[in-house]
Amino acid sequence: QRQRSAEIAIMKEYLRREEEKDSRRRARDEKRLRIIDGREADWARVLEQRRAEQEREEELLQRQMREHDLLLKRKEKERRRHARQVAMDAMRGNQERIRMKERALY
Repeated sequence: QRQRSAEIAIMKEYLRREEEKDSRRRARDEKRLRIIDGREADWARVLEQRRAEQEREEELLQRQMREHDLLLKRKEKERRRHARQVAMDAMRGNQERIRMKERALY
C-alpha cells in the first residue's frame, strides 16, 4: 500500500512538473505570438504610411501635370494671339505701302 502511495505521489509530482513546463511553454509561445502580432501591426502601419505617402505623391504629380497642361495651353494661346497680331500688323504694313505707292503715283 505504501509503495502504491509513493508511486501515486511520484506520478502526481511528475504531472505537476509537466503542467508547469506546459504552462511555461504556453506563456513563451503567447509572448512570441504577441511579438509577432506586434511586428505585424508595425508592418501594417508601415505599409499604410507608405500607401498614404504614395497617394499624396500621385496627387501632387497629377496636380503638377494639370498645372503644366494649363501653362502649355496658356503659352499656345499667347503664341496664337501674337501670331494673329503679327499677321494683322503685316497686313496693315502692306496696306500702308500700297497707299504710299498709290500716293506716289498721283
